[in-house]
Parts: sequence; C-alpha cells; structure tokens
Amino acid sequence: MRHLLLAGVVLACWAAAPAGAQPSPEVMQEMEARLNAPSDPNQIPVDTLSCDQMVAEMSVAGQQMGAQMDPNLSANIQEMQDESQSRMREAQAAILGAGLVCAVPGLGMACVAVQQAQIAQQMSHRDEDQQRMDTIIGSMNDATAGMDMQRMQALSERFESENCPTPQER
Repeated sequence: MRHLLLAGVVLACWAAAPAGAQPSPEVMQEMEARLNAPSDPNQIPVDTLSCDQMVAEMSVAGQQMGAQMDPNLSANIQEMQDESQSRMREAQAAILGAGLVCAVPGLGMACVAVQQAQIAQQMSHRDEDQQRMDTIIGSMNDATAGMDMQRMQALSERFESENCPTPQER
C-alpha cells in the first residue's frame, strides 16, 4: 500500500500523456526513494493518533505541499492531455487514410510508406512526451519535498480504516 501515492501520480500522468509516453527511470527512482525513505522514529506512532490529530497533521502536510507546488502543474497536465487528444484524432484520421490506401489493389508500396510515416510521427514525439512527464512528476516530487511520505500514507490508511469524518462532514 505504500506505493499508492506513486501509483496515483503515475496514473494521473499516464491518463493525460500521449500513448506510449513514460517517465524516465531516474524520475521514477527519485519518487520511489522518497516513498521508501524511513520515517522519523521520534514522531508519535500513527496507530495511536486520534481522528482529530490525523486531520491536523494531514492538513499541515497539505498546506506545505500546496505552498511548494508548481502553480503551473494543473495547466501543464491539461496541456499534455489536450495534445494527447489532438494526436489521437490525427492518428485516427491517418489510420483511416492508410486503410483506404491499403485497400486499393496495387498500392502496396504506398501502404507501407504511409505506415512508416505514421510510426516515424509517433516516435518523433517520444522524447518530448517523456520530458513533459518528467517535468510533471518532478513538480510532484518538489511539492512533497521534506514530507514523510510513508507517514502520510500510513495516516491516510488509518484515517480511512477508522472511518474518521473529513472536516467537510463535521
């Protein structure tokens, strides 16, 4: 369960990312190292905290994260998602066009050329897409700098298992 945050961030990026885009191994290693960093043994154990104490600690962490977050993060994710949708529409149109070319007898060479052009087009964006994903995940890493991510995960899990009311429910 401690990788839940990592999975959430990566899934959010992949949902917005163009097909085939992946973060670099270095960025993923940095995030995983942060998630696996040992907790401070001097803190009160999570399993002894009341709901109010957990809300207070998570609120402070949320404020810290908000203060450290890149103000352009949401816009960057939206831009990546918009571009992904645009490329998807272009790819669908290209597939339809290639299908028509490939259906005509005697145009086998043209069909192969169209398919190769489509592959080249997809590959040309790969480095750019990876850089964008690295930037977004890097922004999340920066936003959580100095935070005990294992403790935040443990707080979240305990908060949920104890059926603690959220501040909005009170």
